[in-house]
Amino acid sequence: MKAYAAKEKEVGEENTRQAEKFILLRTLDFLWMDHLEAMEHLRSSVRLRAYGQRDPLVEYKNEGHRIFQKLL
Repeated sequence: MKAYAAKEKEVGEENTRQAEKFILLRTLDFLWMDHLEAMEHLRSSVRLRAYGQRDPLVEYKNEGHRIFQKLL
């Protein structure tokens, strides 16, 4: 934390907050893209579950909820 505080003092508090916001938004963006890819993969794979006498819509909702909770 000392190094972080020293760097913040060096570049200024406003610049540090801007950098933090940028990093946070960038990270959230990447995580959201990964989530959307996982949901697309789920959409493709849930069709196969219909062959196992499972309702694809229920499977998609349940698995999608699990994936979203993992994101959080």
